[in-house]
Amino acid sequence: MNKKILIPIILIILLIGVGIFSWQYFNVPKEEINILEEKKEKPGPYLTQSMVLSLLDRECLAEGDPYSYTSCIVNILEEEKEKQWLITIIYDGLKDDSVRASKITSIITYQEGQWVVDETTQTQKCWPGRGHQYFSSELCI
Repeated sequence: MNKKILIPIILIILLIGVGIFSWQYFNVPKEEINILEEKKEKPGPYLTQSMVLSLLDRECLAEGDPYSYTSCIVNILEEEKEKQWLITIIYDGLKDDSVRASKITSIITYQEGQWVVDETTQTQKCWPGRGHQYFSSELCI
């Protein structure tokens, strides 16, 4: 193809692309812009799963550990009013004859630039026929 024809065609395609992008970008309704601005990251500390496991000196493999448990879940819930995070770690399918699952619940706060573990509790759920079927501090039999 002739260069004299090819260059104007490429320029026209680029201009059309820029025009479509500009139209879509500047044609966003005001309500949608406000919603997008609200979804921006909040400033301040952010607690990740790896940080939680390090702070609580735990390991959690989602696919399980063949010698200890079949699955593990970490849940992090931020409570903005209290400036604290409620952490729950559940190990299920424990390789134990009486305890089926273990739940660690902890509260972690961010104070003076440091993460602080405030309180930690551990409860357990028993295998059928070995005690309670809900998380409790009672021992399984």
